[in-house]
Amino acid sequence: MAIADLKSVLKIFGGSDIGDDERNELYKEVLLMTLSRAADADINIQAAEVDRVREILKEHTGEEFSSGDVRVAAREELYASASLVKYLSRVRSKMAHADRVIRFTPWLTCFAVTRRSAYSRSIFSMV
Repeated sequence: MAIADLKSVLKIFGGSDIGDDERNELYKEVLLMTLSRAADADINIQAAEVDRVREILKEHTGEEFSSGDVRVAAREELYASASLVKYLSRVRSKMAHADRVIRFTPWLTCFAVTRRSAYSRSIFSMV
């Protein structure tokens, strides 16, 4: 199963729990969702934004993510039934405290590329 399937996030959102062995995967999925959604804030994710998200993910996870992973995690259908804020609110108690804090550093870095500061402030204040 690909990382962009977001199985750990969707498992928690569906009411199930995850084991300790899945927490690292959850961190990666949350980071992927957050950065991808941030880059897609204008409804049309650009190649430069995808590339920057991939760089940030590599820097913070040590793993390579494909352009497809980023685009799939940003897809509108994923957020039709629940907003990013709802997903993040639901999974945050399952994440290690350090991972919750670290999650925002790359997210804000992403906004340096996307230049969507009003959007970033509104989401950041909600989470």
